[in-house]
Amino acid sequence: MSIKPLIEAINSITEGSFEPIKVSAEGEFAELIAALNKMLSSLKNKIEENERKIDDKIFTLYELNYATKWISSTLEMEKLLDVAINMLLEIAQMEKGSIILVNKNTSELVVEVIKDLEGVKYPLQKTQKIEADTRFLTNIIKEGKPFFSNDIKEFKDSGDGLGVNIRTVLSIPLMGKEEIIGVVNLYNYLNNKELTQDELNIISTLSSQVAVSIENAQLFRQIKEFFFNTVRALAATIDTKDSYTHGHSERVTQYSLAIAEELGCNSKEKEEIQLSALLHDIGKIGLPDVILHKPSGLDDEEFEEIKKHPLKGTNILEHIKELTAIIPGIRHHHEKFAGGGYPDNLKGEDIPLSAKIIAVADAFDAMTSDRSYRKRLSYDEAIKRIKDSAQTQFDPKIVNIFVNLFEKDKIISNCESVWI
Repeated sequence: MSIKPLIEAINSITEGSFEPIKVSAEGEFAELIAALNKMLSSLKNKIEENERKIDDKIFTLYELNYATKWISSTLEMEKLLDVAINMLLEIAQMEKGSIILVNKNTSELVVEVIKDLEGVKYPLQKTQKIEADTRFLTNIIKEGKPFFSNDIKEFKDSGDGLGVNIRTVLSIPLMGKEEIIGVVNLYNYLNNKELTQDELNIISTLSSQVAVSIENAQLFRQIKEFFFNTVRALAATIDTKDSYTHGHSERVTQYSLAIAEELGCNSKEKEEIQLSALLHDIGKIGLPDVILHKPSGLDDEEFEEIKKHPLKGTNILEHIKELTAIIPGIRHHHEKFAGGGYPDNLKGEDIPLSAKIIAVADAFDAMTSDRSYRKRLSYDEAIKRIKDSAQTQFDPKIVNIFVNLFEKDKIISNCESVWI
């Protein structure tokens, strides 16, 4: 046998070809070729396996990059937790999981979200607290160590209610900037698949990013609460200019939010309606006390002065960039559905939704509150007058929603804390 075909086959291997060597041979040459072909087959399989692993790593890194960017971009806690548990379950390929956070004020652990890989969200109690006295949680919260078990005998329930039909549990502490702020629990590998070290590292990295994003969202929530409390204090200050309107802005806000909820407004719309309602009378800061406290009806000149308060409110807020979105509700809450209102004589669908909502809420609270010049109306009489004013003063759709809420006792019962 000529050795030339064998040399050519070996040269093709060095160029990256792993096709079997097809050379007729006998004896030791045949054994050599068989050994080479076996080696080629093994090399080809290993290279293909490594390529698959590289592809998997690239895809997983892409997922991690996408997840990290998305998680870092939102400050809405509910949305953040929802996406975080989805991403972690998808990367880990585990059946279900939960995120538990530490309440900084009480040190209690609270279950914030429970979902499965299919995206089904498990219902939570209003505040689902758990005890942190099990070895399972102590190991994670106090020592900051991940916990893994595929032996059900070693597992103790994490407190999220998922400690049934559990084969495998992986729990990772959420390490914030300075302290552990919670735990991620993931349960049951799919098809008995086990996590590789690379996948575990990626999950740990993503969990760290989740922890930082949660802290940012918590800080944002605190800032927002401070802002809303400041606005409430300002609204209360406005109301105290007239002893008869104490709590008026807060009640109008509660009524308005009840209507907005029934309308299906999103969270951003509800926040804007809340702020608009709280500050709808901010323009009254500039009105003389002699008019606000007058024990009898207003004359034409005094009423014209009162009618300026929506514009004065607009002028106060238009210099605050963060509040420009709520100005329409404040400026137009005295417009009339059929026209003839103030300050711009808008009508129908030209009136902003927030203003139409506040108009009904404001009128109801004004009618059912004592004033210096008259006694309050009964709730039923106030509802009758609002119904009679549908199509003329008020948007009939808003009136119908408000009346239905009142009849279901979702108006007065929700505002008992602000009634005097």
